[in-house]
Formats: sequence, C-alpha cells, structure tokens
Amino acid sequence: MSIAAQDIALSLVNGVPGHRVSVFDRALNYGDGLFETIRIVDSQPVLAPLHWQRLDAGLERLQIPLASGAVALQQQQLLDMAAAVGHRDGIIKIIVSRGEGGRGFAPLPAAQPNIWIRWHSLPDYPSSLYQQGVELQLCHTRLPHRPRLAGLKHLNCLDYVLAFGELAAGSGRQGLLLDESGHLVEVTSANLFLVQDGCLRTPLLHRCGVAGTMRRWIMETLAPQLKLTVDEQDLSLQALKEAEEVFICNSVFGVMPVRRMADWRWPRGTVTRAVQEQVMKLFDA
Repeated sequence: MSIAAQDIALSLVNGVPGHRVSVFDRALNYGDGLFETIRIVDSQPVLAPLHWQRLDAGLERLQIPLASGAVALQQQQLLDMAAAVGHRDGIIKIIVSRGEGGRGFAPLPAAQPNIWIRWHSLPDYPSSLYQQGVELQLCHTRLPHRPRLAGLKHLNCLDYVLAFGELAAGSGRQGLLLDESGHLVEVTSANLFLVQDGCLRTPLLHRCGVAGTMRRWIMETLAPQLKLTVDEQDLSLQALKEAEEVFICNSVFGVMPVRRMADWRWPRGTVTRAVQEQVMKLFDA
C-alpha cells in the first residue's frame, strides 16, 4: 500500500513542510529516538499532558537535549495545517531523533535533535471489535528484558515487527506478548488489563513493554472514579485464563474487550463496558 498523498502533504520536518530525512540521522541508523502517537478530536490532542510527560521522561532517560514544549509547538503548526484543509479528526505521529551523526554508536556532542510530525487518517475500526471483542494469538516472539528502556515508546521496535509477522494477514488478531521469563507484558499494539473480583490487574512494565498513556489514564484517573482497585504486578498465562474479563487499550482506538484466545473465552462484562463508556467520552468532540 502506497503512502497517502495526504500523509505526505501534512508532514513537518523540524517545523518545515516536507517528508525527507538525512541518511546520517541516528534514528535511521540506530533507532536512537522516541515516538508518540496521539489521537486528535476536533483539532485537539487527546490525553496531551500524559503524552508530553512520557516524552519528557524518555528524552531525559535517553539524554536527548530537547523539551516537549518545542515538539508541542510544531504539533500545533501541523494541526493548523490539517484544519485548514478540513481535517480535524485523525492521528498525529511524532518522532524525535537525537539528530545526525557519523559512523559508530557514540553520538556527536553537538548533535541537534530532529522532530518529524505527520498526520494520518483515523482507521475505520469495526463496531464489532468494541461489542464482540478481539481475538488474541500467543506469539512465539518474546520481549527481552531491557529495564533501561522499559516503559518508553522508543524506536527499537523489531520485536514487535517480528510478532506482527506471526499474525495471519487480515485475521484482525492481536498478538499476546510475553517476556523472556514467561510473564504477560502486552499485546502487539496495546496494553492489557484483566478483571478479577472487581480489580483491574495489569502487567508490570519495569523490564520491557510500553507504558501507554491510555493505560495510565485508566489506572490513575478512571479506576478511582469507578471505585476499582488497580493491581500492577507480574502476571502469568494462568492469571489470564482465570480472568473474569479481559480488555486491551491504547490512545488511538480506546478500549476493546478480548473475547477469546484459542479455547479460552471471556465475556464483555460490566467492568469492561463501564471503562469503554468513559473512554469513549474522551473521543467525543
């Protein structure tokens, strides 16, 4: 599938319209950078403070000399461009690179970070995924323990590429990812929650995995509103099997129930429906 003309037109490189980057950029050579994917509703970024907080935390951990405020200014520039041609609902993807460098892993001391931002149309998610749920497939690909990168939305994503390659094209399945010790981590493009005895249980992400903004909002804001306790811990496949309900979440599609994995099945229960209802309010213009 070719890149849509709209996606090329609505893209910025360091605040200048364009879509080409240098072959010397460290993001291309070493995956040296971070990214954010943000849902846009009526020209407004959803959960923006959480995205900026995660980006700032990642920039600090990777020691990239940039603040998210500079990124936010360029994001607004692209939102204005999109609105001018009638696009007010969609997705913005932001990539921050450490900048250009020579051969070798050591970054140049004076490297200037690069910011790439582009607009994407919102995928057409069938209503059946929200009502009936998605199917999981256990992936053979295991996520390695990389605690210094755990939680970050960094550009080193080959494990996810390999995991997606295990899924049959057009199956609509999400790949269930375990770490190298066999603990639950997440699915291929979302975080994972189990419901048990009125408690939301979600895997610890201190060894690997992406700490999603929707996951954080559910844990810190929504769960207290719904009077649900949250248990963040190492979870096994057996815990998944015994769960009363299972759902996945990310900042683009919101919340979808999980209906089955192989012979294991779960209903779209009352907790999942309550979480879905509140999350959908975030996406209402």
